[in-house]
Amino acid sequence: MSTHIMPLYFKCFDCPAKLKQLALSMIEKITKKVDYQFVKTRILPKLLGLFKDQNIEVRKDALKALLSV
Repeated sequence: MSTHIMPLYFKCFDCPAKLKQLALSMIEKITKKVDYQFVKTRILPKLLGLFKDQNIEVRKDALKALLSV
């Protein structure tokens, strides 16, 4: 995974619900391409932050993404 894309990917977690859901749908592919330390320090905090989202669909997708990590 190119490191140039990762800041843009993380920015999607701060966008409207549709982009959050798109980012969550790609999380399994991304976690397979990066090391565990990166997942633990960068991806999991963003993922856990989505459990507080107002949109119930985003929270459901975040739970599914956590299961795939």
